Amino acid sequence: MYPIIQFNMNNNEKIMLFISSIFLNFVVVLFIHDIRNEAGQNQNVFASVELEKSIRQRQSISFILGEDQDLKNPFYENAEKYFRYNPEAKTDKIVTDCRSMQSLFSSLKNNYKKDQRPYQTINIIVHSNPWSGMSIPLIDGGERLDAKQIENALREQILIPLSNEIIDERTRIVIFACGMANNEELIAGLQKAFGGFDQIQPQIIASENYFNFYSEADLVFKSEMQVFYAFYPTAHKPGDLSLSRQLKKKYPEASINWLSALQNTIMDSNQEIFTYQYNIPVEWEVNYPEFDAPEIFSEEDKIEWLMNQDELISIIDKTQIPFDHFRWIVKQGFGTGNIPYIKVLGKVTVLCILTPFKRQV
Repeated sequence: MYPIIQFNMNNNEKIMLFISSIFLNFVVVLFIHDIRNEAGQNQNVFASVELEKSIRQRQSISFILGEDQDLKNPFYENAEKYFRYNPEAKTDKIVTDCRSMQSLFSSLKNNYKKDQRPYQTINIIVHSNPWSGMSIPLIDGGERLDAKQIENALREQILIPLSNEIIDERTRIVIFACGMANNEELIAGLQKAFGGFDQIQPQIIASENYFNFYSEADLVFKSEMQVFYAFYPTAHKPGDLSLSRQLKKKYPEASINWLSALQNTIMDSNQEIFTYQYNIPVEWEVNYPEFDAPEIFSEEDKIEWLMNQDELISIIDKTQIPFDHFRWIVKQGFGTGNIPYIKVLGKVTVLCILTPFKRQV
């Protein structure tokens, strides 16, 4: 048996012991708090390092998808310089030899195999307009790319969506193509083509405005320009006064001298506003295998037949270009098996009035 030792303390000693206990507990609490703060700071530093490492491990690439046909507007040449030398815009790699969407996909896959880094940014630089798609074919030597071609290519596996290891929800696909955002069907088709059909999708960025790249004083600038449209039947251009009235009626709130703008036809960085134009063709054919095709002799016959082509009218309505602004040529003939047909060739000239540059170095 152990002896029992008793301590007898007076009141002052008891008070001092109580105060000492409180102080000791306070010191312990502060010590634990400091340890937790230090651990939290270390964790934040670790997270920042991991985020920086993650960003560093991703890559960027720019595709220049054409050659300049007009020396007065070296769009592609200047775009290459912009993404090669501009400190804010330059990418890890620049590809200039792809001339189809299929070859672009192959380049992305092959480059990933070499580098083993997913893409942070994919820049696509190409001419386009809101109505007739991008001026790059699906496959080499094909026609301009549109939403229908992408749909067929995915169904027939001509285009295989990129895997989530190559692009994911953090990938930005920036399309520098004029009026691209207005072509919602084509944007949706590209979303499927790049991202596939699962929930992991890249971000596709496009603009309804027009783009240009131009050099000035040994620097290359990117400009994004607001556009206003006028239309007329190709080869039947009305006078500038008539076109200015069309623009004034269509854009009543725009404070632009349309008549003066129509006279500026040279793209110049010093111009406040200038005019650019291109043509949009439409082809339509109807076969009559079971009975004779109607005979079209006069202009009235042509217009009556055209207005009865509901599907064609629906296509024209989607463009939001007035039907009478197209030049319509109707041809009749006999095809394979002596089957009669009527073929329609339509063409409209789109006149673009572009407002001043918004310069971005």
